[in-house]
Order: sequence, then C-alpha cells, then structure tokens
Amino acid sequence: MPSLTQTAITARKTIKYSAIGLVAYIVLRFAVIYGIALYNYLNPPPPPAPTMGFGALPKLILPESDYVYKFTLETPTGTLPEMPDRATVYYMPYQRANLLALDQAQALAEKIGFTNKSTALSPEMHQWQRQIPAPLTMEMNIVSGAFTISYDWQIDESILLDKQFQGESRTLVMAQQFFEKTQLLHDDINYANGTVSYLKASGNKMISAVSLSEADFVKLDYFRNDIEGFPVLTPDPSKGIISMIFSGSTDANKQIVELDYNYFPADYLSPETYPLKSIDSAWETLKKGDGYIASAEQDLQAVVVRRIYLAYFDAEEAQQFLQPIYVFAGDNNFVAYVPAISDNVTKSEPNSYEN
Repeated sequence: MPSLTQTAITARKTIKYSAIGLVAYIVLRFAVIYGIALYNYLNPPPPPAPTMGFGALPKLILPESDYVYKFTLETPTGTLPEMPDRATVYYMPYQRANLLALDQAQALAEKIGFTNKSTALSPEMHQWQRQIPAPLTMEMNIVSGAFTISYDWQIDESILLDKQFQGESRTLVMAQQFFEKTQLLHDDINYANGTVSYLKASGNKMISAVSLSEADFVKLDYFRNDIEGFPVLTPDPSKGIISMIFSGSTDANKQIVELDYNYFPADYLSPETYPLKSIDSAWETLKKGDGYIASAEQDLQAVVVRRIYLAYFDAEEAQQFLQPIYVFAGDNNFVAYVPAISDNVTKSEPNSYEN
C-alpha cells in the first residue's frame, strides 16, 4: 500500500500535468481559431453572385445630350475612385389604366379645390381649371398619377403687391399640410426637409433671388430619401420629383402658383442586386459624348471633374425599375450622369412604361 507521501506526490503530479495539458489545449485551440481567421482574412471567399432576380433589365434611358467637352480629371486622389461591383435595383409597380382612374383623379382634384369636371386632352391626360381671378389650371395623367398645377400669376397684380411671407419653416408646414389634405404623403420622402430656394419676378418669368427679403416666391423641392447611402437624383439635380412654388399671397387659393408632382412608388421590400459596369468604362462613355449633362453653365468648353459617386435616377415619367447611375460633378455647376448597370445584363428596350 502506497504511503501518504507517495499519494500526495502522485496527486500533485496529476494536477500539474492536467494544468499543463489544459493550458496547452487552450493555446492550441486559440492558435487554430486565430489561424483560420487570419487565413479567411487574407483569402476571403468570393462574394455571392448578384441575384439578378428581375432578369435582364431594360436599358436606362436618360434625356439626350449633345455635347463636346474637353474633360480633365482632378479628383482628390487624381484617379478614378474605387466603386462597388454591384448595386441594388428596385421594381417600380405601375398602375395600369382602369375604370376607376378618372374617378380617383377627380377625387384628388376636388381635394385641391377643383369642383368642376375635367376636360379630356387625351385618353390619359385630363385638365381642370378655375378662375381666382386668373386661371388656375391642373393637368393630370390619370393613369400614372403625375400632375401639374399652374396659376397665371402674371395677370394677377396682387401676387406681387400683397405678399406676406412668414419664413421658410412656415412654408414647409404649408406644403406638408397640402400633402396631408390630398393624402399624398409617402414614407420615402421627408416632407419636413424640402430644399428651399427663392425666386423673384422678372417680367413674366421667375429668376433666382438671393434671400427671402427680395423674393416674390418660395420654391420647395422634395427628393426621394437616400437609398443605402446613395442620393436619388432627377434629370435636373436642383429639381425634386415633387416641386412646388409658393407666392406670398394671404389668399389660400393663390398660394401655390406652380406644382410638379412626378412621384412613382418603388418596392423596397423585394430588391435584387445587379453587376455594375466599371468606373473606367463609365468615364470613357462620358468622354466620348454618350452621357447625359444634367447641369452645366452655358458656353462651357472644358470640364474639370472633381467628384464621382453613385446615385439613383428618378425619371419624370413612370419607369419600370429604380436603377443606379454614375454621377460626375465638377466646376461651373457641371453634373453628368452615366447609367451604372453593366451592359451585359441589360436589354435594348427602354426602362420607361411609355414604350
């Protein structure tokens, strides 16, 4: 029988070697986990292929531009920026013509104040008009829901003589109240944060004004909220998909002198991803004259491009998909667009429902 001393020695050795084994196991396990993580970091698996669940996309049709510029690239790095290899595309459901379209359009017109029946300009385009005292006209595509309102302020001298603006914030509140009354509020537009600018009368036209104190009109532009951090731009980057101009009149009937409403819903719940063309390819497309010039000063011959980024294009007519574009911005208010989706996954038919 072993003595108590021998038992104690054996127990201490067992504890010692068990501790050493445990430490070795922990160190080895950590080394394996770290090694695997390091290997995956240095050799990341390729990302999954773009989903392309909509099939081949219709070609994004931008407005035509005829230009010949000498382009110079002067970005902060002096090179074209790195861009993702894919982007998300969203389906834009379209309301087809139906027997209720005119009734729905009439209901909206009545909420705005047009109680008379419309005049058909075409099967889809209808017009309403009232005198207050100058003509106030509303024209609507009763299928797509796009509409305009215009007041002939040029023949109503009270518009310029009796103006009482109450500040930028009050104009934003008035606009939001209008959209609440007409039930035209949408989750992807921030109505409390419209872009405000000032206009003044010059003959029968409106021109830019520096401040509210010299303005005859206040212009509000609403853009769709950013998508995944990318802005959503219209053919005119300074004009929203909803654009309205307020006078300073105290007569509520004369306060909205212009309204362009070109909002079309997008389905954000079922997006698909698509490959993008390379930024080098987009740059060459712009330089050879196949881009769209959204903004530029007149008589511009040389363009310095200082910023390039991704955005989404919001057309003024209903489109099938909300698609990304490359934006090239530079000096002299220069802004140009180039479709961003790879040509390999697009088809020749246009993105518009009008075709």
